[in-house]
Parts: sequence; C-alpha cells; structure tokens
Amino acid sequence: IQFDSEDHTTRAIENSISDECKECSYTDQDDEFISSIVFAKNNGTKVILASKIGFEPTRIPSDYIVMPLEKIMIEAMPSTGLVDHEVDAIDNVSRRYTIFTSIPSLPDKKFISFGVQSVLSFLDIDGEIIIKEDLSNDLIDINGLSIKAFRKEASFLMNYYGPVSSIYNTFPRYSLSQVIDNYDYSLLDENEDSDWIDMYINPNHNLYNFFGNEKSPFKNKIVVIGSSLKEDHDFKETPFFSYNGHENPTPGLEFHANAIQQMIDNSYINVPTHTLKASYESFIYHLFIIIFFVALILFILTSFPILISTLAILGLIIIWFSFSMGLFIKDPFWMIKSFVGLIT
Repeated sequence: IQFDSEDHTTRAIENSISDECKECSYTDQDDEFISSIVFAKNNGTKVILASKIGFEPTRIPSDYIVMPLEKIMIEAMPSTGLVDHEVDAIDNVSRRYTIFTSIPSLPDKKFISFGVQSVLSFLDIDGEIIIKEDLSNDLIDINGLSIKAFRKEASFLMNYYGPVSSIYNTFPRYSLSQVIDNYDYSLLDENEDSDWIDMYINPNHNLYNFFGNEKSPFKNKIVVIGSSLKEDHDFKETPFFSYNGHENPTPGLEFHANAIQQMIDNSYINVPTHTLKASYESFIYHLFIIIFFVALILFILTSFPILISTLAILGLIIIWFSFSMGLFIKDPFWMIKSFVGLIT
C-alpha cells in the first residue's frame, strides 16, 4: 500500500468546512496514521512502509524513488523498502526477488527491497545499510544478512512455499475486519461481529484465558498488510499459477511473504549450471550434460538387448528426475522416502 500522498478524504473535508462553522470538527487521517506508527514503535513493533521506483519522461530527473508522504517520514520515521520486482520476459512469471536497486539519477545509492528491510527489522539488524558483494560466490551481505544471489545479480531465485494462501493455506491470512473487530467496534454484519481480536488483547473477553496475548497469531511475527482484491490488480504469476487444474494468481503481498520467509529460513535454490538459460555463461555445462547423456544412451542401446536397454534407459530417466527434484527440494533421497512411505 502506497502512502505517498495526503489523505483525500481529510483534504475534501477541509475544503468543505466554512469559516462560519465554529462547531465543526474532524480527524486528520494522516495524523492518525502517524500516531499509530509512533504508538506501534513505542510498543516494540517496527513499521515498514512501501516505496517504489517512479518514472516520468517530462520530469528532471525522469526516474526517482516514490517515498511515503514527507510528513509521515519526518514525524513517524518508519523504515521503507522497494516493492518493485522483475518478471521473466518470456512468460511474465515472477521467479526472482530483487535484493536492492539503483536508479540512473542516483547511481551511487542502493535502495533495498521491502522483503530485505522486513528481515533486517525482524532480526533486529539496525543502523546504516552496508552492502558487500562477493561476486565470485554469488553472495550479497547486507549488515550481516547473507543472501544467495542469482547469476551475480542483485536478486535471488524464489523458492515458493506453495500456491495462493486463500485456498491452500500456505501462509496464515487474516482479514482487516477480524483485526479491527473488538468490543468498541461494531461490524455491519452482525453474524461476523464476534469481537475476534479481543480474544487476544482484552482480559475481560470470555475466551481470553484460552487464547490471550501469548497465543496471538501476530506475536513475534512479520505481518504483511496489503490488498488481495482483484480490483486492485496486484497479482503475480508464479510457478504455482496453474495448480491442481486451477489458475490462481498470487497476491502481491504473498509474493513478498514468500521472499521474506525464504530469507529467514536461508532456503535458496541451488543452480549447478549457474543459470537456467542456455547462455554463454552456462554453455559448457549444458553441452557437457547433453554429450554425456547422448553417449551413455548410445552405449546402452548398442551393448545390451532391447529389453535390458529399455529398462536401463527408463531407470536412467527416473534417476535423473529424482536427482533434479532432489536438488530443488534439498533432499536427494526424497524418491526413496516416498516409495518406502507407499509400501509401509
């Protein structure tokens, strides 16, 4: 969610109030938001707001960083992180997550992504951002946080934890109506108005003894707040887009959640050939693999009877599939475990 402009409702009210209206009053929503951020920070919760890269051809310079409203930045001093990301041009699928970005107008300054800032805050890594790049090992170190980069780029391959959470519960999801539903707030739908959040924060609630603050789903967690409405058009195509015969794009906030969890778990995809594409950099790796398998299959076909050679080639396919998937899920014995699980 971008907070890069003044609250429109507040400004509309200000413009409508007449000087003669002595008893008229209103609440400035920007001031309320600032107070909320300050309150959260004073109670141990770090707040990170979204920023993004802007581009206007008629502007000088044409590229710039769209930050939250200056008033918010000065009075509340939240952290920020870029929400921009890259997609693969060939199929528009989001497979990489940006670590940091520079823009032509500020070539010496690096702006870290929303996910990276979230992890740094979660791990209590504060202070000036210092980025160290170990290009020979494809590693990027940000204030002690080590990230496995992809192809010497300032990004890493996404190791998705699963498909869209609204259907498959990959990550816990809570609606805004639940979060604000306490004793003092009445939802329009009486059937939904259960004072849900009071179970965790209000000692007078009947279920507080069973739940309470210690069992709050938000305690010691990173909470990503965003929209999953189709009308907001913030959806990404991921490798789980077509899953179980259904097409389900992933909301943008879950894209960041996957990246955040991946960095916390240090669960990066290993690419032995350094790249997934047949480029000059990986040409020798792909060529060696192709020559090796062609030679091996020719040897099997010319050295054994057709039945044995057929079984041997099928076995080779199964071994290669098991090896490839094992690299992806970091478990070389996954197929053996699955087979044992089926017969036991």
